[in-house]
Amino acid sequence: QNFLPDLRTAPPPGVRLSEIALPERFTFLGLMMAKALAVTAIIIITFVTYLLYRRARATGTILWGQIDPLSQYVLIFLPAVAVYTMGIMGAIRELARQDYHIYRLVKDVTPYWYTSPLRHASVMVGISTLVFFGLMAFIFWVGFRLGRVDAE
Repeated sequence: QNFLPDLRTAPPPGVRLSEIALPERFTFLGLMMAKALAVTAIIIITFVTYLLYRRARATGTILWGQIDPLSQYVLIFLPAVAVYTMGIMGAIRELARQDYHIYRLVKDVTPYWYTSPLRHASVMVGISTLVFFGLMAFIFWVGFRLGRVDAE
């Protein structure tokens, strides 16, 4: 099997088959069963969502500017979790390379290379997330305070 889109096409002129062939341990990638299942799941979920939307009942009119307080908390919680997750995944990626610049290819030979443990990285990412959202809350607070019209 090769890296060409249909996995069966002959390589273009000037390209050896060995340059585009998958190693034996990666032959499962050529089958792409996971990709086919993901596309099938997307199609099925889209269809089910469409059916649920068509059968939904309207329960009243939308009142603009009014939102449930729990919804507001969720709208703040979701980006906080996204920021925290991205930070943790960056730390995990850094830990995975160990003491290499390019894993198993270019070793970091400087005497001061160091990758912090995941516990320390997660605490730092958590603090960074809290500081970021604290600054955002402060900016909104100042904006609301300055935007208020005095009723004198």
